[in-house]
Amino acid sequence: MPQTGHPGPVIDLEPAPAQDWWPTSERMNRCELRLFGILRRLGTPVVPQARVGPWRVDFLLPDLRVVVEADSRRYHAAREDATRDRARDADLQALGFVVIHVWSDVLYRREIEPALAKIRNHVRLRVYRARGVWLGGPGSRRQFERYVGFWDPRAAILPQGPGPDPPGAAGCATA
Repeated sequence: MPQTGHPGPVIDLEPAPAQDWWPTSERMNRCELRLFGILRRLGTPVVPQARVGPWRVDFLLPDLRVVVEADSRRYHAAREDATRDRARDADLQALGFVVIHVWSDVLYRREIEPALAKIRNHVRLRVYRARGVWLGGPGSRRQFERYVGFWDPRAAILPQGPGPDPPGAAGCATA
């Protein structure tokens, strides 16, 4: 018998995409804790110690499909470690993720504030180049204007869409 009155909730017939990552309960090391403090100030959700496919990643920015890895010379400097990391990066990129590496020695420089700003800016620039989204947080407007162009304060959000590489950005390509 057909129902009358309110038709009820609208049901989306398109299936939701399967989630290809999930959080874990693994603990962060000291270096990762420091990097987590930087990343969570960027204004986008950060999932530490996430599982993406067969890989455990240090940090996942799920809304942007960005993986951020804290690499130390102790565990990532040997040739076989670098080969394994590159294969892992290729797998993650094939799944549609952008992978950003941050070296731990930058996290522990004597002049900590410039080092932290460098990491924040590096992550912002890589995300902008790959996804066309500019992340917020301390110094974001000044850096956007320096690397990308004029920031219109009347705009509700920062301009989106990758443009030409900003001047001086070549030094930011790797950490």
